[in-house]
Amino acid sequence: MKYPIKYIFRNEVQEILDIFTDLFDIRIAFFSTDGTELKVGKKKGLCRYCTLLRTGLGREQTCLDLDQKMRRRAVEKKTMIQYQCHGGMTEAITPIYIDEDLSGFLMVGQFRTEEKGLSSTIQTQWQKKYGTSDIEEAFRETPCFSEEKAKHILKLFSVLVDHILYRHMVEMYGNKSITPLITYLQSRIEEKLDLTEASRLLLQSKSSLSHKFKKMTGKGFKRFQIDFKMDKADQFLRKNPEMTVKEVAHRLGYSDPYYFSRLYKKYRGCSPTAVRKRT
Repeated sequence: MKYPIKYIFRNEVQEILDIFTDLFDIRIAFFSTDGTELKVGKKKGLCRYCTLLRTGLGREQTCLDLDQKMRRRAVEKKTMIQYQCHGGMTEAITPIYIDEDLSGFLMVGQFRTEEKGLSSTIQTQWQKKYGTSDIEEAFRETPCFSEEKAKHILKLFSVLVDHILYRHMVEMYGNKSITPLITYLQSRIEEKLDLTEASRLLLQSKSSLSHKFKKMTGKGFKRFQIDFKMDKADQFLRKNPEMTVKEVAHRLGYSDPYYFSRLYKKYRGCSPTAVRKRT
């Protein structure tokens, strides 16, 4: 079963993001709660410097992990978080709440201040690996502001967020609180995910997530996972006769096929083997 989510943006949102990017030549973007990029000012991509760091020096995961960490911190503080990325760029992120529910994030960044120079570590790593000055040139190409102007830019960013929320320029429909989690569970049926891990994934408290999950699906978190796995087991058993019960159990994340068989019989009223014989 799918739990659709739909973001509705008024045209003014894109206009605001576009104007901001035109003014400062820096990236500003709206993300969903799971980090999916939804709106970007002028459709501006990553700057060349950040692209070289991610692809040329293999820092893609480092950057993604830092973004996730800062999203969590912003949610904990319920305010804008300003920080320096691993490449020395200034970035800021603020959580967006609609009807008291976390609904996404607005992020701005990839600019530097006049006091920040290229890290000697990055420069040395690039030189050893490629022997060129590309990373230095890309660093100098990034937008650069005085400390005072950088403060004004981030203040304006904060004001724009308040304006977007005050004017109700973003709305959400569907079971927004658990949709990313449903998608995650359906795409990783072999994984075991407890409520603690799930709450971290969605940046919500365990009690809040448990309540919303029960309200939206009519089932507890653990029972929903079991029912979904049993549904997938039915598909495997009926449509893939060449698969053994042990293989089906393994595909669903159960290392013990006997435990899987007992669980299946408990929720289906017969054993997997009996189902296989009837197909």
